[in-house]
Amino acid sequence: MLLKIIIFKKLLISALLFSVSILALLGSLSYQHLPGLVQQLTASNHRLLLHFVQEGVLAGPEKLQKIALMSGVYASLIALAAYGALRNAIWGNWLLLGVLITSLPYEIWEIRESYSIIKVSVLILTIFGCLIIGSQLFKQQQRKV
Repeated sequence: MLLKIIIFKKLLISALLFSVSILALLGSLSYQHLPGLVQQLTASNHRLLLHFVQEGVLAGPEKLQKIALMSGVYASLIALAAYGALRNAIWGNWLLLGVLITSLPYEIWEIRESYSIIKVSVLILTIFGCLIIGSQLFKQQQRKV
């Protein structure tokens, strides 16, 4: 059950990263229209959206393209790992373990930057996920021997 929660969390992250990728790509392709959008959003008091558009303006089109590419690739990797793990494929478990392990330094850094119970919970969930998947892979290896 805990493993399914972890996989579901990764699928949500994948969906968010795909959204970031698409928005960054759209921002880079229509970069010349972003300053006008900032003015419209300022007048309509959409603060969260305004913040993201302003960040896009500051980043520039080249950086937005890099963000689109990297977040799209990482989202695909996470989605593939989650799909494989849900199907209980060995490759999916290995890939999910790799994704979980590579996210640990970032999650620790996030806690160091600004502590919150949610961030600590996410870190604990990731550690449990590593242990669960690692033990499953270990058992599968033992059966082969």
